[in-house]
Amino acid sequence: MVVPAWVQARSLAFYLLVFQGGAAVGSLAWGGLAGVLGVDRTMVAAGVGMILGLAAAFYFPLRNVESLDLKTSAYWPEPDFVPESTGDSEPAFVTVEYRVDPLQAKEFVRMMADMERIRRRDGALQWGLFVDATDQWKYLEEFLVESWLEHLRQHERVTASDHEVQERVRSLHAGPDPPRVSHYISPGRPER
Repeated sequence: MVVPAWVQARSLAFYLLVFQGGAAVGSLAWGGLAGVLGVDRTMVAAGVGMILGLAAAFYFPLRNVESLDLKTSAYWPEPDFVPESTGDSEPAFVTVEYRVDPLQAKEFVRMMADMERIRRRDGALQWGLFVDATDQWKYLEEFLVESWLEHLRQHERVTASDHEVQERVRSLHAGPDPPRVSHYISPGRPER
């Protein structure tokens, strides 16, 4: 299985963040413990902790990700327009409007939790799901992306596994037309 470069890059970034953050926090914690217990007892505690960590690996194995299909999917259509400024400086706001039978609302909201995970993983800075106060069939998913270019990159990041999640969500969408997608781009701050 060939893993896309963007998956490798994000995995490496997350690994470095956890590794370097863990080293800093761990140094502080072990230094504080050594100041209280002494160096010899702290080293024994560290050794016991390593053995317990190794034993815990048998009870809490890493999740099997071999079943995930990480091949990119050309599932999202390209947006119908190209903004005048395709720079990487102003945020983009995307909304997706769904029609959902109120009897299936709980299932829809549960499935949208998976959509949130996908959107945030692919670069959404904020994500939200709202139901219309006057029309309980109408749901609005919204997410904010750093820039228009970053949103275009989201189109490239959709994997086959993501496609399956999106199809399950869309199966609860009622009506003849697909969910309505709208794109908004910040005009920037007004000059003073």
